[in-house]
Amino acid sequence: MKPRLLDLLVCPETGEELKMISFTTISENIQNKILIDTDEGVLVSESGRVYPVIDGVPRMIDGAFFLYKTFRTKWNKKLNELGLVNEFTLQKPDEAFLKFILPTLTRFEKEWNAHELGGLTWNFDPPTRIKHFLHYMNATAGDLQNKIVLDAGAGTGQTACNYTTLGSEVVGIDLSPAVVRGWLARKKLVPQSHQNLHIVQGNLLKPPFRKNTFDFIHSSGVLHHTPDTRIAFDVVSSLTKSGGKFSVWIYKIIPDAFLPLIPFVQFKFLSFSIARLRKFTPKMNPGLLHGLITFYCFYQQAAYKINNVVRGKNHKQTAKERATSLFDSLAPPFVWKHQPEEVMNWFVENGYSAVNNTSLPTELYGFNICGIKN
Repeated sequence: MKPRLLDLLVCPETGEELKMISFTTISENIQNKILIDTDEGVLVSESGRVYPVIDGVPRMIDGAFFLYKTFRTKWNKKLNELGLVNEFTLQKPDEAFLKFILPTLTRFEKEWNAHELGGLTWNFDPPTRIKHFLHYMNATAGDLQNKIVLDAGAGTGQTACNYTTLGSEVVGIDLSPAVVRGWLARKKLVPQSHQNLHIVQGNLLKPPFRKNTFDFIHSSGVLHHTPDTRIAFDVVSSLTKSGGKFSVWIYKIIPDAFLPLIPFVQFKFLSFSIARLRKFTPKMNPGLLHGLITFYCFYQQAAYKINNVVRGKNHKQTAKERATSLFDSLAPPFVWKHQPEEVMNWFVENGYSAVNNTSLPTELYGFNICGIKN
């Protein structure tokens, strides 16, 4: 964790200032300057809340100090010397977190740990993802120079890494601990701009950031997986600076989709309804569900490849990419859908102007809305 990140963070529960206590550090020579980053340590709020920093990433979810038992065991002596192991700091996450948030965390942890880092995301390579990001933000690469960007729902952290190539200081936040993968691979993924990256594990319903902080915020395919899309929208939208832009991609309301049991056979009696499957799949063990989805996608992939070879076409989507998309639809406890007009009203009600639908012409399952904060 870079010292600079502390300027952006606050306690997600109270909004209090945080103090960094480093246990281990890493030195980096950036442009002939020696920078000292925290690899492991704790962030402590004024009222005594404790958040561990593990592998350079602050873990700022509810009950993080309790949940990361391995960290406490490793640093038990140090933590006791500091007086940080007590009933207050060892409190379990509250019931709402355990019931509504933790199941989402475990499912997305499985999804993003299984995702191939450095490969395609949602079937797009990094340059295409950046191009789409600029389209969604209704911005040019020059607009992002020396700006502070929040990737709100960063997945593996790979896309947040890519955004740094635009000359921005980028913060990626995700509920899942899998977001650490992008941080650990940052020097390989973006060797020329990795020093501009920060990664945080946190809950967008209780974001650990100061309000009115970011010049650009983009949340792609995330808010509709929270218990309440509108509440999540209101919270995240408060983090944008006056004059800054907020952009959000959300699932749109479409007819129920079906998964064919036999490739290319579209009869409903030989297909699985996504809506009916979702009555069971969010309750399934994530590993088992991911295994079943992967098997199905490899089976379907073989048929698609054979069909495209016969027709002389190139089938770019891999079975793993197909599995990621399907898991994203079936595994999360919450998959809400909305209309563009509804979300545009949310922007206006939160004090945004110049609200536009910046969806790509090829969008099938969702839409993107962008606005400027007054």
